[in-house]
Amino acid sequence: MTPADINSTKVKVCPLVNNPRRDCYCLDMTSRNIEKVVRYCSGDYEQCAIYIKSRKPRPHIE
Repeated sequence: MTPADINSTKVKVCPLVNNPRRDCYCLDMTSRNIEKVVRYCSGDYEQCAIYIKSRKPRPHIE
């Protein structure tokens, strides 16, 4: 199963799953992170520190 196969009407999927950041839990699905993947990537992503950080505007460099 790939992120594209997940029916988003049934499961609340993090918007970053289809275009993950380098530090996303879904890129490192080890026994250390599987609980975070289940909690944040397919559910409570609004509470995920990685998702929150991704929403912050980046400083404009001139």
